[in-house]
Amino acid sequence: MTAECAPLDNVIRPGAPDGPSGVALTDLRFVGQVDLRVRGDGIAAAGRALGYALPVEANTTGGDGATLACWLGPDEWLIVTEDGGQAELIQRLSEALAGHAHAATDVTDARAVLRLAGACARPVLAKGCPLDLHPRSFGVGRVAQSLVARAQAMILPIEGGGYDLVVARSFAGYLWAWLLDAGAEYGIRIES
Repeated sequence: MTAECAPLDNVIRPGAPDGPSGVALTDLRFVGQVDLRVRGDGIAAAGRALGYALPVEANTTGGDGATLACWLGPDEWLIVTEDGGQAELIQRLSEALAGHAHAATDVTDARAVLRLAGACARPVLAKGCPLDLHPRSFGVGRVAQSLVARAQAMILPIEGGGYDLVVARSFAGYLWAWLLDAGAEYGIRIES
């Protein structure tokens, strides 16, 4: 994806708030996303191609630092990678899954990834999300599909505190504006 066609160019205005900031909001523009559908023995074959086992426990993630597989259902994962790595990843999966019913689809352009980080990220997100976001029940290594301010999103806790929110591009501007408003009381800064 090129920078001039990023979905949030019309709403993002870099800058910092007056005073302390407890929350940072970032548009992660260059994140590749591959939706993988596979069953049975194909799950292990896909894991071998990735170099790590696909997570099979509901709402968990697995990865190797270069890619992250997020469990979406018993036969579906979203694999997050560096932008530009999708074609190679799909090729590697397709070769490993030859003979298995599967689908590996580049869905990068379908979703935006927003990062909400900082000491106050949890209370900001809790304003519009019904999940228990406390790290003891929803920490790094977990993933959930839920609503954030009535927009369907995949929520990933991140190292150091905060969340990556994967949302349909058509809702990205709305969710961005909602997060800016929800974070205003904590001091919110926009990072690039």
